[in-house]
Amino acid sequence: MSFHTEAQLKLALDDIRQGFRRRDLWLLLGWTDIRLKFRRSLLGPLWLTISTAIMLVALGFVYGALFKMDLKQYFPFLAAGIVTWSLISSLVIEGCQTFIGSESMIKQIRLPFTVHAFRVVWRNILVFLHNIVIVIAVLLIFGQWPSASSLLYLLVGLALIVLNGVWVCLLLGLICTRFRDMPPC
Repeated sequence: MSFHTEAQLKLALDDIRQGFRRRDLWLLLGWTDIRLKFRRSLLGPLWLTISTAIMLVALGFVYGALFKMDLKQYFPFLAAGIVTWSLISSLVIEGCQTFIGSESMIKQIRLPFTVHAFRVVWRNILVFLHNIVIVIAVLLIFGQWPSASSLLYLLVGLALIVLNGVWVCLLLGLICTRFRDMPPC
């Protein structure tokens, strides 16, 4: 590894470390993003949960009837899959706007670039936590509670999604900042 590459790697790792140390900032910014998005709404971010629940019920009954699936077995997996996919999809889509949406802040304040990626990931975790209520309700309704090992896998899987969400936001944010026609509309 050349000196130039080692120096760049050191700078990148330092940016990640400094960005994580500023968690007070990105936690506040992510929380504020959610509050601003739904500031004039009566139900706030619960609108996202309600719309996800309606979509889940519609898909569950249609697919259950179409594929002749037992709803007791099928519906909890569908609920968990849709809520998890919504998190992954949001991370990818909003990851494209990581630096474009933070342009004014980047130009005004010197912060580690990872702060902006952590902000996007945190904002999507908050939405995911709203939507996970649907999965818990479905599990309770159908009496399909996961085992302790399944819950451990769930936490490990969620941690992997979050960790990958950070680098995906950084990578897509960089690409879409350079090539402005890349982000989805």
